[in-house]
Amino acid sequence: MPAVRHRVEEVFGQAPTHRVNGDEVVVLGAAIVAASYGPYGLSDISDVTNHGLGMIATSEDGTAYVNSIILARKRANTGSATTGWRSS
Repeated sequence: MPAVRHRVEEVFGQAPTHRVNGDEVVVLGAAIVAASYGPYGLSDISDVTNHGLGMIATSEDGTAYVNSIILARKRANTGSATTGWRSS
């Protein structure tokens, strides 16, 4: 955007480069910010699921369908879970 380029040049006294990929710059910036929250930074970041994950299963007697939750939403992701299912 021309207005942003002009403002950057006004503030920093030099024209911004056009030789870098804007998406990569955003990703690298996000990685730097995330690293600052790590064990030696401001605080820890925990991985939380924003949507639940489940599957439709049949009841023990086979007369109804039940929603079997595998990962509950808004819960910390511990990286492991144990649930028992069996196939017929």
